[in-house]
Amino acid sequence: EEVTERVTERVREEVKERGIEVLIETCQDFGASKEAARTRIMEKYGIDLKRAEEYIAKYWRNSY
Repeated sequence: EEVTERVTERVREEVKERGIEVLIETCQDFGASKEAARTRIMEKYGIDLKRAEEYIAKYWRNSY
């Protein structure tokens, strides 16, 4: 039971992170700013500014 809970939580986190990565990519595809993407991440995933900025730093493509 405990192992199942840990695995479930890990999968949840991986799915969340992939969703955030796709959201950032989509924002870039549609010409949104980093600030707009950051705001959207915070609204959609309920995370704080610091964490949202970490995701932007990790996944924002600087060139195409």
